[in-house]
Amino acid sequence: MPQRLALPVLLLVIFAHGCGGSDEPAASPTTNETTTTSVVTEQTFTATLEEPTEDVGEFFSRRIDYEFKGQFGRSWDELHPGQQALVPRTRYEECRDEASDDIAGVDFKGLKVVETYEDPIDVIGVEEKTSTAVTVRITVSDGTDSRIITDTFHAIAVDGRWAWILPPADVRAFKQGVCPT
Repeated sequence: MPQRLALPVLLLVIFAHGCGGSDEPAASPTTNETTTTSVVTEQTFTATLEEPTEDVGEFFSRRIDYEFKGQFGRSWDELHPGQQALVPRTRYEECRDEASDDIAGVDFKGLKVVETYEDPIDVIGVEEKTSTAVTVRITVSDGTDSRIITDTFHAIAVDGRWAWILPPADVRAFKQGVCPT
């Protein structure tokens, strides 16, 4: 029998969308040959100003679909490069895979853009100070129950494509060597 959709579980699905920002310094994890401990060093990434040709709503729809399909590496590929330097692809995939049991049996049905606007940001690993904020309505279903979730995500134009950003709490968790909750 399918589980009923629980709002807290669904909000977990809307995982790393990148609301807000932080004034923490940017960082990059590194390891040496004798330890697996992450060492944080200062680093930022600056993108070119070339505007993406893809609609920002289509970008977020595709990225959320990747997460529901368990294609976490493809989702990471679209993370802002400055934050990719903070979170290795394999670590992101491991953490998302651990959390994906919470959304088993839930299907992504679609996304509708409600509003887009320019929004200031101060995000770890991202030099840009403005983003395109995108308020969306996301429809999900477990086969018997449907829910609509409204949330606002942030995208940044990077070399002619859109990139998403992690929320500050997720960045802090990754920097501490733990998976975001």
